[in-house]
Amino acid sequence: MPTKFDLGDESLSVTAKSEASAQLTVIKDSRDVERIRQTIPSTLVSMGFTIWFYSNFYGWAVAAGLVLSIFIHECGHALAARRYGLPYMGMRFIPLVGGVVFHQRGNTSVTQDAFIGIMGPVFGTLTGIACAVVYFITKTPFWGSLAQLNFYMNAANLLIPAPPLDGHWLAAVFSKKSRATKPEKLKWALAWASLGIFLIVSGILI
Repeated sequence: MPTKFDLGDESLSVTAKSEASAQLTVIKDSRDVERIRQTIPSTLVSMGFTIWFYSNFYGWAVAAGLVLSIFIHECGHALAARRYGLPYMGMRFIPLVGGVVFHQRGNTSVTQDAFIGIMGPVFGTLTGIACAVVYFITKTPFWGSLAQLNFYMNAANLLIPAPPLDGHWLAAVFSKKSRATKPEKLKWALAWASLGIFLIVSGILI
């Protein structure tokens, strides 16, 4: 789940362009890499703790596979946010909740936020497909279970339109305050429904 926050850092200049351009501009400085590097220890600590927590219930292999899947999901959010010029500012893993990726606040539109929101489940879907392929090749139950877990986990995250789940970013496109056009709403409705159906059907078939 992506979370915006304001660092109050004047070295980052984030400005919004028109909806048509769908692009934000970030002025970088020499401290960008250092900011990212500084978040790595806390990310690894939260990742390790979450793996340990789940290992008490499912074993180390499943716990590691689950947390790695969440990591890939959150990378989808981070890369999507970076597309609009919103710098990655950290990632945390929380047992029984999932993961959170932080990025610099910017003047993104509701459809841009929807894109950032949906890319987590998109990456999660690709992870599930990869696990399913390995399962069908090796016939190892572990990979089948991990694929199914990815499909259902991302389906719930996508289809439930309530914060802090990703579905609420897509639901915002259809709110009364949304400035999205009718064609944009139709496009996002189709994308939302199609991905959700694919995830549910895939989870059942695996």
